[in-house]
Amino acid sequence: GLVNTLIIGNMSNFFYPRIIADIENVGRREAQNRMWKYSIVLQTAVCAIIVLFIAGGRELIALLLQHGEFTEEASSEVFSCMALYLFSQQFNITRDLIYRFFYACDDTVTTMRNGIVVSGLNIVLSIVFAFVLGIGVYGIVLGTVLSGMYSLAGIVFQLKKKETLSDLFPVALRSSIKLCAGVIIACLGVFMLREFAPIANSVVRFVICVTSGAALFGCFSVIACAKDIRKAWA
Repeated sequence: GLVNTLIIGNMSNFFYPRIIADIENVGRREAQNRMWKYSIVLQTAVCAIIVLFIAGGRELIALLLQHGEFTEEASSEVFSCMALYLFSQQFNITRDLIYRFFYACDDTVTTMRNGIVVSGLNIVLSIVFAFVLGIGVYGIVLGTVLSGMYSLAGIVFQLKKKETLSDLFPVALRSSIKLCAGVIIACLGVFMLREFAPIANSVVRFVICVTSGAALFGCFSVIACAKDIRKAWA
């Protein structure tokens, strides 16, 4: 909830007035193109936050929570759940931006229907994963993640059905896939660093892991997404 309020909500709300102005000034088609540009910017920012958390979140959670009866095992579980949940936020930020586009077009029914379906799916998946399959709290988080992905797919389908997808949608989609790959590569790099070059001092480990993760993600994103970014802002 805190992540959605502080990161997703504020970021998407920042661009909402721009989407309204774009629809009024340049029409829905070009406004949708600009929305996909905004989505690339927002998703890049969210993916960077994900990498930074996964790179240094273990030490941060241990510092804040690992006291008294809150054990290292509990700290590890909190980190794993938060990392999995945060990974889904790159999809949620794009979905919320599309929601704002529908709001700007005076259409709240489509988003409401999508939200109702996704909420029901989230409850069903969480129950199945947590209790039927016995995954526990991870099942609840996984249900939320998968529901978020379905929510994005559903609202994109509705956008295609009502407005048709604009020219920059394929560019935004490719960029999204590449950014996901960048997150995975950066996190794998940090994991290998922790495994093969362990550092005893937690502060030094935090600094090195965060710096390495940011560098890996930044370099990969610049190299992989440069062509798409040039095309989007051409």
